[in-house]
Amino acid sequence: MKKLLLFSAIAVMFFSCTKKEETVFKFDKTEISLHYDETIVLNIETNLDKSFVRYDFDENYVSIANGALIAHHVTVNEETRVFAFHYIDKKVSAICNVEVVPYIQGFQVPKINYGVLHSAELKVVEAVLNHALVSENANEIVFAPAENEQNFIENLTYEIDDAQRVKSLKAHLKTDIPQADIDKFLLERYTNLSDTEYFDGSNRINIQYISAENAIEFVF
Repeated sequence: MKKLLLFSAIAVMFFSCTKKEETVFKFDKTEISLHYDETIVLNIETNLDKSFVRYDFDENYVSIANGALIAHHVTVNEETRVFAFHYIDKKVSAICNVEVVPYIQGFQVPKINYGVLHSAELKVVEAVLNHALVSENANEIVFAPAENEQNFIENLTYEIDDAQRVKSLKAHLKTDIPQADIDKFLLERYTNLSDTEYFDGSNRINIQYISAENAIEFVF
């Protein structure tokens, strides 16, 4: 009996000593909301070697540097994600959902290929954004703003070429929009490459404010 108890005790001690420690690998936050010019500390909580932690993210919207999440551009009607994984133990990973919210709500500018997109396709895109068709002719198509955009713009006017492809967009603004709000609207959505050249994450676009028309013009 004593031998049996001794064996049982040794077995318990053996399995207790050899039991593998449970791996911990997670972000200290699972959801983050911030503006394009803000930074938030984002840590990985893990009992693995942190020197082997690697990150994956959409650099158009955010980046990670020294444990800080840095916002770049507004995530329009969507979230972006930051992924973390361990270079050695590749079975573990973590996800944080990130939304970069705008200071200036403004209006939604669809990401389209100017000079390529056909007018018929444009109507489908704009319908998704709740921009109702106002008028159209051989040279232009005009859409009304969505309900939540009516304090910022009067209408969206697209110029169409002879092949019915979209050449440019003019967003005609309300008369009381300050220049500072126009500038911030662009900065939090685009990377400014030069005076009028911007990058939307996919395409280079020429953007300028036309004071005589009180409009922001977008040309590919």
